[in-house]
Amino acid sequence: SLEGLAADFAAMATAVTWNGDTLEVKLPAEAATGAAFLGRPDSQAAVAAAIESRLGRAVRHTIVLASPVPRAATPTPGPPAQSQALLLRTATAHPLVAHARMLFDAAVRKVEPLRASERQAVAAAPVAAGDAGDASGEPEDADA
Repeated sequence: SLEGLAADFAAMATAVTWNGDTLEVKLPAEAATGAAFLGRPDSQAAVAAAIESRLGRAVRHTIVLASPVPRAATPTPGPPAQSQALLLRTATAHPLVAHARMLFDAAVRKVEPLRASERQAVAAAPVAAGDAGDASGEPEDADA
């Protein structure tokens, strides 16, 4: 019998339990906005009327937010290198770097470690073998 946002937020309830003579409506921790909306006097009156119409009597109720679940630290794809010398050894041992050094008659002078955000991006979205083509997003011309 609720309408509008009150109905939408009430539908987010994860559990309804009795605590003594009070009906506790539990919302997920992410529903703080919904709990605040349902806590407004006009929304409380509408919820109380809806509960009374279902149970046939007036019942006290309260809106309770579930405690947030602590998030585990996101693992990084490996420990950061400890020194510039170790970074240089690691980089120069890579076959593509060795090939580039030979091709361009170059030397590796400095290696900068990935930033935390770059490490997360690399770990979250590995490049597939077929994705190395045109990145413009436009379809290729079959006649060309």
